[in-house]
Amino acid sequence: MLIVIGIMVLLISIAIPTFKTLTGGRSLEAAANNVNAILGRARAEAIGQQRVCGVLFVKDPSTERVNCVVVQDAGPAAIPTNNYTPTPNAAFLDLTNPPASLLLPVGVGLQLLDDENRNQTTGAAINDRYIGFNGVHCRLANSQAFNEPLNIYTEANGSHTDSGLQAHIVGAILFDSQGRLVARTYRLKLHTGTAMTALNRLLRDDTDYVDSRTGANVLVEGRPGRGVLDTATGQFTVASECRSSVGLALFDYQTFKESPIIPGQNTRRVYTDEDPQYGGDATNSNISYNVDEQTEENWLDLNALGFYVNRYNGSLVRGE
Repeated sequence: MLIVIGIMVLLISIAIPTFKTLTGGRSLEAAANNVNAILGRARAEAIGQQRVCGVLFVKDPSTERVNCVVVQDAGPAAIPTNNYTPTPNAAFLDLTNPPASLLLPVGVGLQLLDDENRNQTTGAAINDRYIGFNGVHCRLANSQAFNEPLNIYTEANGSHTDSGLQAHIVGAILFDSQGRLVARTYRLKLHTGTAMTALNRLLRDDTDYVDSRTGANVLVEGRPGRGVLDTATGQFTVASECRSSVGLALFDYQTFKESPIIPGQNTRRVYTDEDPQYGGDATNSNISYNVDEQTEENWLDLNALGFYVNRYNGSLVRGE
Protein backbone atom coordinates (compact mmCIF):
# COMPACT_ATOMS: atom_id res chain seq x y z
CA MET A 1 0.00 0.00 0.00
CA LEU A 2 2.80 2.46 0.89
CA ILE A 3 4.45 1.74 -2.45
CA VAL A 4 1.18 2.46 -4.29
CA ILE A 5 0.71 5.73 -2.37
CA GLY A 6 4.30 6.72 -3.13
CA ILE A 7 3.78 6.12 -6.83
CA MET A 8 0.55 8.17 -6.78
CA VAL A 9 2.29 11.09 -5.05
CA LEU A 10 5.10 10.95 -7.63
CA LEU A 11 2.63 10.96 -10.53
CA ILE A 12 0.70 13.89 -9.07
CA SER A 13 3.90 15.90 -8.53
CA ILE A 14 4.79 15.36 -12.19
CA ALA A 15 1.29 16.13 -13.44
CA ILE A 16 0.73 19.42 -11.60
CA PRO A 17 3.41 21.48 -13.45
CA THR A 18 2.22 20.01 -16.74
CA PHE A 19 -1.39 20.91 -15.91
CA LYS A 20 -0.36 24.45 -14.99
CA THR A 21 1.48 24.80 -18.29
CA LEU A 22 -1.50 23.55 -20.30
CA THR A 23 -4.07 25.68 -18.50
CA GLY A 24 -1.74 28.69 -18.66
CA GLY A 25 -1.44 28.27 -22.41
CA ARG A 26 -5.21 28.09 -22.78
CA SER A 27 -5.58 31.27 -20.71
CA LEU A 28 -3.18 33.12 -23.00
CA GLU A 29 -4.99 31.91 -26.10
CA ALA A 30 -8.30 32.98 -24.55
CA ALA A 31 -6.80 36.38 -23.74
CA ALA A 32 -5.61 36.73 -27.35
CA ASN A 33 -9.17 36.00 -28.54
CA ASN A 34 -10.49 38.64 -26.12
CA VAL A 35 -8.00 41.24 -27.36
CA ASN A 36 -8.91 40.40 -30.97
CA ALA A 37 -12.57 40.99 -30.19
CA ILE A 38 -12.07 44.35 -28.46
CA LEU A 39 -9.68 45.55 -31.19
CA GLY A 40 -12.38 44.71 -33.75
CA ARG A 41 -14.90 46.74 -31.73
CA ALA A 42 -12.51 49.72 -31.56
CA ARG A 43 -11.73 49.54 -35.29
CA ALA A 44 -15.46 49.54 -36.10
CA GLU A 45 -15.87 52.63 -33.88
CA ALA A 46 -13.04 54.39 -35.76
CA ILE A 47 -14.66 53.74 -39.11
CA GLY A 48 -18.17 54.52 -37.87
CA GLN A 49 -17.22 57.77 -36.13
CA GLN A 50 -14.60 58.78 -38.72
CA ARG A 51 -12.07 59.59 -36.03
CA VAL A 52 -9.13 57.95 -34.30
CA CYS A 53 -10.31 55.24 -31.90
CA GLY A 54 -8.60 52.33 -30.21
CA VAL A 55 -8.04 50.30 -27.07
CA LEU A 56 -6.42 51.60 -23.87
CA PHE A 57 -5.01 48.91 -21.56
CA VAL A 58 -5.67 49.76 -17.90
CA LYS A 59 -4.90 47.89 -14.68
CA ASP A 60 -8.20 47.18 -12.93
CA PRO A 61 -7.55 48.43 -9.34
CA SER A 62 -9.80 45.93 -7.58
CA THR A 63 -8.65 42.73 -9.35
CA GLU A 64 -5.29 43.70 -10.93
CA ARG A 65 -6.61 42.21 -14.16
CA VAL A 66 -5.97 43.90 -17.51
CA ASN A 67 -8.98 46.00 -18.53
CA CYS A 68 -9.18 46.65 -22.29
CA VAL A 69 -11.12 49.92 -22.72
CA VAL A 70 -12.35 51.32 -26.05
CA VAL A 71 -11.32 54.99 -26.41
CA GLN A 72 -11.69 57.79 -28.96
CA ASP A 73 -9.77 60.94 -29.85
CA ALA A 74 -11.98 63.56 -28.20
CA GLY A 75 -9.73 66.56 -28.86
CA PRO A 76 -8.00 68.72 -26.23
CA ALA A 77 -9.79 70.34 -23.30
CA ALA A 78 -11.37 73.73 -23.89
CA ILE A 79 -9.76 75.49 -20.94
CA PRO A 80 -10.71 79.20 -20.63
CA THR A 81 -7.14 80.37 -20.03
CA ASN A 82 -4.30 81.45 -22.28
CA ASN A 83 -1.91 79.40 -20.17
CA TYR A 84 -2.96 76.04 -21.66
CA THR A 85 -1.17 74.83 -24.78
CA PRO A 86 -2.28 71.28 -25.67
CA THR A 87 0.37 68.71 -26.56
CA PRO A 88 0.85 69.21 -30.32
CA ASN A 89 -0.21 66.48 -32.80
CA ALA A 90 -1.54 64.23 -30.02
CA ALA A 91 -4.68 62.10 -29.84
CA PHE A 92 -6.57 63.05 -26.66
CA LEU A 93 -8.19 59.83 -25.48
CA ASP A 94 -11.52 59.56 -23.66
CA LEU A 95 -14.12 56.78 -23.38
CA THR A 96 -16.58 56.18 -26.19
CA ASN A 97 -20.29 56.73 -25.59
CA PRO A 98 -21.62 54.22 -24.74
CA PRO A 99 -18.47 52.87 -23.09
CA ALA A 100 -17.10 49.44 -23.97
CA SER A 101 -14.50 47.37 -22.13
CA LEU A 102 -13.36 43.80 -21.56
CA LEU A 103 -11.36 42.19 -18.73
CA LEU A 104 -8.68 39.67 -19.67
CA PRO A 105 -8.67 36.30 -17.82
CA VAL A 106 -7.25 36.17 -14.29
CA GLY A 107 -3.48 35.71 -14.19
CA VAL A 108 -2.74 37.03 -17.69
CA GLY A 109 -0.13 39.77 -18.00
CA LEU A 110 0.14 42.15 -20.95
CA GLN A 111 2.83 44.47 -22.25
CA LEU A 112 2.94 46.44 -25.49
CA LEU A 113 5.72 46.27 -28.08
CA ASP A 114 8.02 49.28 -28.38
CA ASP A 115 10.53 50.40 -31.02
CA GLU A 116 13.76 49.33 -29.34
CA ASN A 117 16.91 51.37 -30.04
CA ARG A 118 20.43 49.96 -29.93
CA ASN A 119 23.89 51.44 -29.52
CA GLN A 120 25.33 51.63 -33.04
CA THR A 121 28.80 50.71 -31.80
CA THR A 122 28.13 47.90 -29.31
CA GLY A 123 24.73 46.69 -30.51
CA ALA A 124 23.43 46.81 -26.93
CA ALA A 125 19.81 47.81 -26.32
CA ILE A 126 19.48 51.28 -24.80
CA ASN A 127 15.73 51.47 -24.25
CA ASP A 128 12.69 49.26 -23.72
CA ARG A 129 11.27 46.90 -26.34
CA TYR A 130 8.27 46.11 -24.13
CA ILE A 131 6.10 48.66 -22.29
CA GLY A 132 4.34 47.55 -19.08
CA PHE A 133 2.00 49.21 -16.59
CA ASN A 134 3.25 52.67 -15.68
CA GLY A 135 1.71 55.08 -13.18
CA VAL A 136 -0.45 57.83 -14.70
CA HIS A 137 1.01 61.31 -14.28
CA CYS A 138 -0.85 64.57 -15.04
CA ARG A 139 -0.13 68.12 -16.06
CA LEU A 140 -1.91 71.27 -14.99
CA ALA A 141 -3.26 73.65 -17.63
CA ASN A 142 -0.46 76.14 -16.88
CA SER A 143 2.40 73.61 -16.91
CA GLN A 144 4.17 71.39 -19.44
CA ALA A 145 5.50 68.97 -16.78
CA PHE A 146 3.55 65.84 -15.84
CA ASN A 147 4.44 65.88 -12.15
CA GLU A 148 1.15 65.06 -10.40
CA PRO A 149 0.18 61.39 -9.96
CA LEU A 150 -3.40 60.40 -10.75
CA ASN A 151 -4.52 58.45 -7.69
CA ILE A 152 -7.36 55.98 -7.19
CA TYR A 153 -10.15 57.08 -4.83
CA THR A 154 -12.48 55.15 -2.56
CA GLU A 155 -16.06 56.21 -1.90
CA ALA A 156 -18.09 55.48 1.23
CA ASN A 157 -21.21 57.24 2.52
CA GLY A 158 -20.70 60.11 0.09
CA SER A 159 -17.10 60.69 1.18
CA HIS A 160 -14.29 60.38 -1.39
CA THR A 161 -10.88 59.40 -0.05
CA ASP A 162 -7.54 59.37 -1.83
CA SER A 163 -6.26 55.78 -1.52
CA GLY A 164 -2.66 56.81 -2.12
CA LEU A 165 -2.50 54.19 -4.88
CA GLN A 166 -1.72 55.43 -8.36
CA ALA A 167 -3.73 54.49 -11.47
CA HIS A 168 -1.70 52.47 -14.01
CA ILE A 169 -1.98 51.96 -17.76
CA VAL A 170 0.12 50.10 -20.33
CA GLY A 171 -0.69 52.22 -23.36
CA ALA A 172 -2.90 52.16 -26.42
CA ILE A 173 -3.40 50.59 -29.84
CA LEU A 174 -5.10 53.05 -32.22
CA PHE A 175 -6.83 53.03 -35.63
CA ASP A 176 -7.48 55.95 -37.98
CA SER A 177 -10.83 56.86 -39.58
CA GLN A 178 -10.21 54.26 -42.32
CA GLY A 179 -9.66 51.49 -39.78
CA ARG A 180 -5.90 51.36 -40.36
CA LEU A 181 -3.42 50.85 -37.54
CA VAL A 182 -1.57 54.07 -36.67
CA ALA A 183 1.31 55.02 -34.38
CA ARG A 184 0.32 58.30 -32.70
CA THR A 185 1.49 60.39 -29.81
CA TYR A 186 -1.36 60.28 -27.31
CA ARG A 187 -2.53 61.85 -24.07
CA LEU A 188 -5.27 60.86 -21.64
CA LYS A 189 -7.94 63.55 -21.75
CA LEU A 190 -8.80 64.30 -18.12
CA HIS A 191 -10.98 67.40 -18.42
CA THR A 192 -13.37 68.86 -20.99
CA GLY A 193 -12.94 72.44 -19.80
CA THR A 194 -16.08 72.32 -17.68
CA ALA A 195 -15.99 68.84 -16.11
CA MET A 196 -13.89 65.74 -15.56
CA THR A 197 -13.93 63.21 -18.40
CA ALA A 198 -15.36 59.70 -18.16
CA LEU A 199 -11.84 58.31 -18.56
CA ASN A 200 -10.63 60.39 -15.59
CA ARG A 201 -13.37 58.87 -13.43
CA LEU A 202 -12.64 55.34 -14.64
CA LEU A 203 -8.94 55.69 -13.83
CA ARG A 204 -9.77 57.00 -10.36
CA ASP A 205 -12.24 54.11 -9.87
CA ASP A 206 -14.75 56.61 -8.46
CA THR A 207 -17.57 57.63 -10.80
CA ASP A 208 -18.93 60.31 -8.43
CA TYR A 209 -15.66 62.06 -7.54
CA VAL A 210 -15.50 65.76 -8.47
CA ASP A 211 -12.21 67.64 -8.80
CA SER A 212 -13.05 71.20 -7.75
CA ARG A 213 -10.00 72.85 -9.29
CA THR A 214 -10.66 75.35 -12.09
CA GLY A 215 -8.87 77.41 -14.74
CA ALA A 216 -5.10 77.08 -14.87
CA ASN A 217 -5.14 74.57 -11.99
CA VAL A 218 -7.23 71.96 -13.81
CA LEU A 219 -5.60 68.59 -14.53
CA VAL A 220 -5.98 68.54 -18.30
CA GLU A 221 -3.78 65.74 -19.64
CA GLY A 222 -2.36 62.45 -18.40
CA ARG A 223 0.27 60.00 -19.66
CA PRO A 224 2.05 56.86 -18.45
CA GLY A 225 5.08 57.96 -16.42
CA ARG A 226 6.26 61.53 -16.06
CA GLY A 227 8.69 61.26 -18.97
CA VAL A 228 11.69 63.53 -19.55
CA LEU A 229 11.22 67.04 -20.94
CA ASP A 230 13.85 68.55 -23.23
CA THR A 231 14.38 71.96 -21.60
CA ALA A 232 15.44 73.50 -24.91
CA THR A 233 12.29 72.57 -26.84
CA GLY A 234 9.75 72.04 -24.07
CA GLN A 235 8.91 68.68 -25.66
CA PHE A 236 9.56 65.16 -24.40
CA THR A 237 12.70 63.35 -25.46
CA VAL A 238 12.16 60.80 -28.22
CA ALA A 239 12.69 57.83 -25.89
CA SER A 240 10.29 59.06 -23.20
CA GLU A 241 7.42 60.19 -25.45
CA CYS A 242 4.41 57.86 -25.34
CA ARG A 243 3.03 56.61 -28.65
CA SER A 244 0.44 54.02 -29.54
CA SER A 245 1.79 50.54 -30.22
CA VAL A 246 1.63 48.09 -33.13
CA GLY A 247 1.68 44.87 -31.10
CA LEU A 248 1.56 43.22 -27.69
CA ALA A 249 2.85 40.34 -25.59
CA LEU A 250 0.74 38.08 -23.33
CA PHE A 251 2.24 36.02 -20.51
CA ASP A 252 1.58 34.26 -17.21
CA TYR A 253 1.65 37.11 -14.70
CA GLN A 254 2.28 34.96 -11.61
CA THR A 255 5.34 33.35 -13.21
CA PHE A 256 6.50 36.80 -14.27
CA LYS A 257 6.39 38.04 -10.67
CA GLU A 258 8.41 35.00 -9.48
CA SER A 259 11.58 36.48 -10.97
CA PRO A 260 14.82 34.41 -10.99
CA ILE A 261 17.56 34.28 -8.38
CA ILE A 262 20.58 36.43 -9.24
CA PRO A 263 23.54 34.08 -9.90
CA GLY A 264 25.81 33.83 -6.84
CA GLN A 265 23.36 35.73 -4.62
CA ASN A 266 20.42 34.82 -2.42
CA THR A 267 18.22 37.56 -3.88
CA ARG A 268 15.86 37.78 -6.82
CA ARG A 269 15.94 40.16 -9.71
CA VAL A 270 13.24 42.82 -9.52
CA TYR A 271 10.71 42.45 -12.34
CA THR A 272 8.23 45.32 -12.34
CA ASP A 273 5.61 46.73 -14.68
CA GLU A 274 7.29 50.15 -14.60
CA ASP A 275 9.54 51.14 -17.50
CA PRO A 276 12.67 53.30 -17.08
CA GLN A 277 12.16 55.21 -20.34
CA TYR A 278 8.69 56.43 -19.27
CA GLY A 279 9.24 56.93 -15.57
CA GLY A 280 12.78 58.31 -15.54
CA ASP A 281 13.95 61.01 -13.18
CA ALA A 282 12.36 64.20 -14.49
CA THR A 283 15.57 66.13 -13.73
CA ASN A 284 17.86 63.69 -15.54
CA SER A 285 17.78 62.95 -19.27
CA ASN A 286 19.79 59.72 -18.82
CA ILE A 287 17.08 57.09 -18.41
CA SER A 288 18.51 53.87 -17.03
CA TYR A 289 17.85 50.75 -19.10
CA ASN A 290 19.27 48.68 -16.25
CA VAL A 291 20.21 45.01 -15.82
CA ASP A 292 16.90 44.10 -14.16
CA GLU A 293 14.96 45.62 -17.06
CA GLN A 294 17.13 43.87 -19.63
CA THR A 295 16.73 40.52 -17.85
CA GLU A 296 12.97 41.05 -17.58
CA GLU A 297 12.67 41.72 -21.31
CA ASN A 298 14.82 38.68 -22.12
CA TRP A 299 12.37 36.64 -20.00
CA LEU A 300 9.46 38.04 -22.05
CA ASP A 301 11.29 37.09 -25.27
CA LEU A 302 11.38 33.48 -24.08
CA ASN A 303 8.06 33.12 -22.29
CA ALA A 304 5.49 35.54 -23.73
CA LEU A 305 3.21 35.08 -26.72
CA GLY A 306 3.96 37.96 -29.08
CA PHE A 307 1.42 39.43 -31.52
CA TYR A 308 1.49 42.17 -34.13
CA VAL A 309 -1.67 43.98 -35.19
CA ASN A 310 -2.48 43.70 -38.88
CA ARG A 311 -2.36 47.23 -40.24
CA TYR A 312 -5.36 46.88 -42.52
CA ASN A 313 -7.87 44.67 -40.69
CA GLY A 314 -6.84 45.11 -37.05
CA SER A 315 -6.52 41.39 -36.26
CA LEU A 316 -3.72 39.89 -34.18
CA VAL A 317 -0.93 38.08 -36.05
CA ARG A 318 1.25 35.71 -34.01
CA GLY A 319 4.89 36.77 -33.97
CA GLU A 320 7.84 34.38 -33.89
